[in-house]
Amino acid sequence: MANTGTSRLNIYLQERRQETSLSWEESRTGTGNERMWKMVCKINGVPRGEATAAQKHVAKNEAADLAWIYLTQNT
Repeated sequence: MANTGTSRLNIYLQERRQETSLSWEESRTGTGNERMWKMVCKINGVPRGEATAAQKHVAKNEAADLAWIYLTQNT
């Protein structure tokens, strides 16, 4: 199984007993084939990663990667 951004972030937070600090904000723009998903990854209510992609899971993984990078470089 690939270690996606969301699973890596979840593992990181679980190891620190902080899994409840994670929340997501999602929105869609565009119509038809031009729909885009915007996902914002929040830690303790603070945005730590944001990404936009045509597929929701891609945007979520990219946002999770950015949040993981922030957390591992700033803790």
